[in-house]
Amino acid sequence: MCGVPLMQWDSTIAALAQKWADTTQGQMQHSSSDFRTLPGIGYVGENLALGVTDAGAVDMWYGEIKYTNGGLVTTFNSQSGHYTQVVWKASVKLGCGIYGQLLVCQYGPGGNYQGQFADNVLPPIAGAQC
Repeated sequence: MCGVPLMQWDSTIAALAQKWADTTQGQMQHSSSDFRTLPGIGYVGENLALGVTDAGAVDMWYGEIKYTNGGLVTTFNSQSGHYTQVVWKASVKLGCGIYGQLLVCQYGPGGNYQGQFADNVLPPIAGAQC
């Protein structure tokens, strides 16, 4: 839909996401950058959702497109940061974990790097659907 590669499930990232979900015991809190560094992958990005633990969370995160310029973003904005991580072109691996009502999804390699938005956040392709 946004001209980016399909995400591939990664069991190592999923285990890390689950470890963080368990660590917080379902509390909405981001992990540290140090926690999110994996051998062979490096830094992984992270999106959290509370109360939505299925594909509805991705719909919610993608919905932040309304805070962009038609899907284009040139710099980080906290209103659209979940969206930009979901569609970040260089993030090709995904793993998620759940604890209670908390969903933790992590993306490798992580996105939302200053100076890289133009290359990694592409506008939706007209007529394309997820």
